[in-house]
Amino acid sequence: MPTWGSPTVGNRRTDTIAGMSDWSPYITKTNGMAPRDTYVDAVERFDVPGDAIDLGYGAGNEVMDLLGRGWRVHAIDADPAAEAALRNRAADDAGLRISTMRLNDAPLSSADLIHAGSSLFFTDADRFDTLWGDIVDALNPGGRFVGNLLGPRDSWAGSSTVFSLTREQVESLLTGLEVESLREQDEAGRSMQGPKHWHAFHIIARKPA
Repeated sequence: MPTWGSPTVGNRRTDTIAGMSDWSPYITKTNGMAPRDTYVDAVERFDVPGDAIDLGYGAGNEVMDLLGRGWRVHAIDADPAAEAALRNRAADDAGLRISTMRLNDAPLSSADLIHAGSSLFFTDADRFDTLWGDIVDALNPGGRFVGNLLGPRDSWAGSSTVFSLTREQVESLLTGLEVESLREQDEAGRSMQGPKHWHAFHIIARKPA
């Protein structure tokens, strides 16, 4: 797997969601929202359900959708509030396994779908190469990764707790995978904390069969 090179890591401010230590308000506010569009596009490319991993599942909206479609899901998030919220929603669904740990420390079993919605850019930048290698290795042949990464023009890219990648670095990261969708978002928008500029890469990539 190619190394994509050093990410851009800011050190100027932590007054955005990127600097949050308590994610409970975010989980509460987003609980029950519709699954992300890119995730829906990816999951509907499968003919039958299989095994999925959700990295940084937050409120668990995509996890609940996967369970409803008959998938078996390993949901991983570092925040105990996320686990409490998901257990409240999923009850004792036999298809669900929950692990509360940092994504960098999570052992990944084989999976047909790995989803990481707005989570990977909060991991340790200096350990991301290893994490990405684990993600690619965990995908079964024909399996898909779906998620997003931040670009350098995103408002959060100035935070010390977030790293960003250029488009060239993202494309290098995806070498060896079949890129089914790579949409670059670069526009003014909003977050939980008000106006922000979004610069993100929304990815669907398939491991060759």
